[in-house]
Amino acid sequence: MSNSNVAVHVKVLGGIFAVTHALGVVGAAVWLVLAGLIATAGSTAGGAHGDPSLAGAGLIIGGIIGIFPLIFLLSALAGLLSGIGLLQIKPWSRRLCIILSILELIVFPVGTALGVYGLLVMFNEETVAMFNANRIY
Repeated sequence: MSNSNVAVHVKVLGGIFAVTHALGVVGAAVWLVLAGLIATAGSTAGGAHGDPSLAGAGLIIGGIIGIFPLIFLLSALAGLLSGIGLLQIKPWSRRLCIILSILELIVFPVGTALGVYGLLVMFNEETVAMFNANRIY
């Protein structure tokens, strides 16, 4: 890849990361709201029937369901941050993109493709040089 091609690939990767992970933030937020509604419905139903164990079960189930979107939300926020950093050629964003690209590999098939593309771009010698040139000492 030539220097101009590397810059284009970094910008494309940054845009993909920013857009896909912004959508992930929205999806995780919706999922968290639904988990809260499930917990509320369960506890309300238990309270209406006078059964405290049913109310507690609703809260537990809502809490368990809420853990997964919370993890997904943190991951999506990290991806959004990485994408924005890549667009601005921030040196820290390269490391974050590498970590997230490795994690993306398990999300078959689209995440695998994004992860491979991210790793190929981030480990390119010209990309490393470009990010090192922007490093502030």
